Amino acid sequence: MEKKVLILGKGISGKAAQNLLNLLGYKTILWDEKDSFDILKDKYEFIVKSPGIPPYKDFLKILKSKIISELDLGLINSKGYKIGITGTNGKSTTTLITYLLLETLGEFSSLKTFIGGNYGIPLSEFAHLTDKSSVIVLELSSFQLFDSKYLKFDVGAILNIHEDHISWHRTFSNYMFSKLKLILNSKIRIIEERTYKKCKIAFKNLLKDKNIITFGISPNSSYFLSQDYCIYTPHIKVDLKELNCPEFLQKPFALDLLASLCIFENFVNYILKLDLKKFYNISFIKKAINKYKKLPFRLEKRQLEGISIYNDSKSTNPHSVEWALRAVNDRVILIMGGKDKGLCFNNLIPLIKKKVFKVFLFGEAKVSIYKQLKNLPNIKVCSSLEEALDEAIKLAKKHNLTILFSPGCSSFDRFKNYLERGRYFDKLLEKYKNVYEEISWIK
Repeated sequence: MEKKVLILGKGISGKAAQNLLNLLGYKTILWDEKDSFDILKDKYEFIVKSPGIPPYKDFLKILKSKIISELDLGLINSKGYKIGITGTNGKSTTTLITYLLLETLGEFSSLKTFIGGNYGIPLSEFAHLTDKSSVIVLELSSFQLFDSKYLKFDVGAILNIHEDHISWHRTFSNYMFSKLKLILNSKIRIIEERTYKKCKIAFKNLLKDKNIITFGISPNSSYFLSQDYCIYTPHIKVDLKELNCPEFLQKPFALDLLASLCIFENFVNYILKLDLKKFYNISFIKKAINKYKKLPFRLEKRQLEGISIYNDSKSTNPHSVEWALRAVNDRVILIMGGKDKGLCFNNLIPLIKKKVFKVFLFGEAKVSIYKQLKNLPNIKVCSSLEEALDEAIKLAKKHNLTILFSPGCSSFDRFKNYLERGRYFDKLLEKYKNVYEEISWIK
């Protein structure tokens, strides 16, 4: 009798799950909420749920078969070592740097490296290609971790935890616990120092008697970043000024690199049991970093006839807006908005008062953000992103100001993802060529 599996969701995760299951000999049915609900009443060998579907959806109650996540499916059907990286911000960059360090190590060994998860390539897409010599580096979202029951990692790392995706998780506690699931199911557990303190307060007993490796800006951590941008680990000192990569002289990126070195060193030392002294030095790190390419729309600078404009479409929560405001030295016009996730923007008020000339709001979240910031005198609600940018450019020209497009919200009210939003913002800038003579992209 043919084994039948239902897959909830027709996005990249659902299609990747379908491809893998077809290779394994299952008959698959892709379903989303536009399809007939009668399909859900059938019996299936099991059901695979895509990560974007919230757990409180009514149709999930109809299902009688066992539900697993797409990540579970990939983990069960993949071989080799597994490294999981999660956090509110910095996941993609840290995942990429960790992958590049391991890829560089592969030049001296038989390791085969893979990168995926929330990074853009579902694990199910390449699980069948892995073997015992593989190292899989996965960026993991809170959605993926929330649903998963078969988590098992050699190294798990939490970079930070700030309020995000509250409309999906319903509470910050639920969101935080989703992240902690990675640590609780990893052999080597790595957490940023301030996040570790936060987690111990929220979940006293969960982390009790757990061996935790911390990293951060305090010398009390085994891995720390000094004020003069030097990284100190038990195995190496790295002066970031020597890397010839200005990006790593910005604190968030420097911390991403610190986290990557922490993950890499512990994986190589304790899981692979290799002698770091034989190959690990500044030249090795430089070789990996030379292959690094900044992820798109993470504070990318544009120049429009003397106006500096930063496209920070990657910003999907208030904490990433805070980071962007601190990273840009100029006084700015701030453009925020997008999908309303029920997040708190109040913490931005002191920084807005200090660094922002005017705030323009757009998208589904504009009213919610306005209610939180309404006591500020320099805030305006716009009908669209187009209006917000137009007003911002006029004001920037008049007062010689910088424009910071750092939405602080996800893009799903209008766009498929932050990449599509970032590209659209650049297209809007292109339209001003008829008004201003030149637009240049500064990468």
